[in-house]
Amino acid sequence: MRNVLPKLFLSCFIITSTVATAEEMDHSKHMMNMQHTASQAPKNPSNTILKEAGNDVFGTIQEAIKQLDANPNTNWAKVDLEALRQHLIDMKNFTVDVAILSQKNTPKGTNIVIKATTDAAKKSLARAMAAHPAMLKAETGWTMKAKAEEDKFILDISTEKPAEVARLRALGYIGVMALGNHHQIHHWMMASGNNPHGTHMQH
Repeated sequence: MRNVLPKLFLSCFIITSTVATAEEMDHSKHMMNMQHTASQAPKNPSNTILKEAGNDVFGTIQEAIKQLDANPNTNWAKVDLEALRQHLIDMKNFTVDVAILSQKNTPKGTNIVIKATTDAAKKSLARAMAAHPAMLKAETGWTMKAKAEEDKFILDISTEKPAEVARLRALGYIGVMALGNHHQIHHWMMASGNNPHGTHMQH
């Protein structure tokens, strides 16, 4: 028994050392591969195979930076990418973390009851409802009334044009929120330091 134990310990030491050495070799090989990949990266980013930046918030901010860099008149003292980031987080919250409790037709449009499913989305939704109705009115002529009731919002959206009623109803909550081209304009204004929402979207 006395002769077996030392041999057993020696075997365990050899196995452990072998595994550790293999792991070190794998790590070194991995680091060399990463360095090689970095050295092979194209000098012109437009030639890269992948185009997506990682997620929609990151990608939008990256796009804004490219436009700011391309504009010789950019006033960097006014640039506010953090305001844009916070707004994009709001948009993600009221897109993903909102439940549609009901949607019913009205003579001129639709009545929708929505509820935020997280505290963050609740705050984001409140900020959106303070600003979006005016934007929708200016861009489409549609009327959007948003009434807060405890943890829910009751939306009454209508149009004076009968030919538009079916489209309005089909768009529903998220369609009405996403409708139009004002989002991109406002995102650019935020990034360049001209917040179009005033105090509505302040955090």
